[in-house]
Amino acid sequence: MGRAGFYDFHAKRINAATNAHIDKLTRKLHQKVDFFADIMGSLKEVLLLVGVLFLFNYIVLHVDANPIGVCIRNCAQCKKMFGPYFEGQLCADACVKFKGKIIPDCEDIGSIAPFLNKFD
Repeated sequence: MGRAGFYDFHAKRINAATNAHIDKLTRKLHQKVDFFADIMGSLKEVLLLVGVLFLFNYIVLHVDANPIGVCIRNCAQCKKMFGPYFEGQLCADACVKFKGKIIPDCEDIGSIAPFLNKFD
């Protein structure tokens, strides 16, 4: 084997070793990329779920905090408690008229007095 053959032989060995090392590094890189892609996919799902829950919570709290709705629900509760002695429609009309600023409390006679009547 001549000098050129010797260099060719070693160059091929070095190229093969280098290519094997590059293939190994490439496989490791692909594994890491796949791992982070899985994490990012999971993170997107978690963020989407958190966003949906936040939106749902905001809507529920916003609806419950509506003073007219609270007022009308209290009128309905008083109507159930007092039956024909309580003017539920008049109470609900007052809720709308005053935009829920006067909320009836079925246990506070002062707040429901305008809606009570004597039933003969």
